[in-house]
Amino acid sequence: MTQRKRVVPDLLLEKFLGLFSSTVYMTFSPDEVKGWDIHWDTPFTCAPLTAIKKGRVVAAGAEAERQSQDQPDPAIEFVNPFNHPRVIISDVDAAFALFRHVLVKAINRKTLIRPRVIVHPLQAESIAGGLTQVELRVLREASLSAGAREIFIWTGPELTREQIKTLSFPPEGKVLRRY
Repeated sequence: MTQRKRVVPDLLLEKFLGLFSSTVYMTFSPDEVKGWDIHWDTPFTCAPLTAIKKGRVVAAGAEAERQSQDQPDPAIEFVNPFNHPRVIISDVDAAFALFRHVLVKAINRKTLIRPRVIVHPLQAESIAGGLTQVELRVLREASLSAGAREIFIWTGPELTREQIKTLSFPPEGKVLRRY
């Protein structure tokens, strides 16, 4: 007697996981960082700025921007980790802190399952030769340290909500890595 395997449709499984986890679409450029929890429709935008004191990140995003405008402490260095003419990440530690900050703010709640993250470096198209293996590794490590369970690194046009929910990437772009 043969047994039939029960097949759960992927869409049903995704809906179920969406109750306990989320998908975050994170875009970044030297001017702005955005995180958007697709399942709960909570967008978050901040300046790509980190405050570093004695080699340790003490603030990120709006808090770092506020500190830079108030009477700044001379011991604090303010860094934009995505501002470099040849590479997409100029300061790895600051980028890690900023990814963590954006993911926490975009999700804005406790989750049982770590989120899926789609990382979209907006300036990747303008860099000659595309992203290097080192840059892909830094994006992966930054996403993992921020708490991602699954990571997609996307280059191409900005994605719509429906494309993100169904993970259907348009042919004009390219998923460079899936971890």
